[in-house]
Formats: sequence, structure tokens, C-alpha cells
Amino acid sequence: MTKELKTETLNLRVSPGTKLALKGIAERENRSMVNALECLVSDYYKRHEVEMPLATKKGGRGARVKINQ
Repeated sequence: MTKELKTETLNLRVSPGTKLALKGIAERENRSMVNALECLVSDYYKRHEVEMPLATKKGGRGARVKINQ
């Protein structure tokens, strides 16, 4: 049995308008911007009836991340 990774770091560059829009969504939903983004991605997969990939890490520290699709 494999476990999904708890957290990953993702640095994004977005336009100021996109950041402001995400901030607005987060505030409206009473979420953090990161959680709002996670929800938006999850909703995308649900709307398109596609199974969301599960990222797992096998091995020790620094092991490659495998995306199961």
C-alpha cells in the first residue's frame, strides 16, 4: 500500500490579476490560497470525470516522485 505525499513545494509565477483572483476565491471560501488552489484542481478533475493522480514517493529521502495515473 502506498501513501500520498503529505506536502510538496511548488513555486508559481502568476500575473497580479490571477493572484488577486485566487486570493478572492480563498477569502470567499474562508480558505488559504494554497487550499483554494488544491480545491480548484480537485474540482477540475471531478468536473471532467477523470481520476486525480496520486503522487507517491518510494525509497528514502530524495527519491523520485512517481505519479500514478
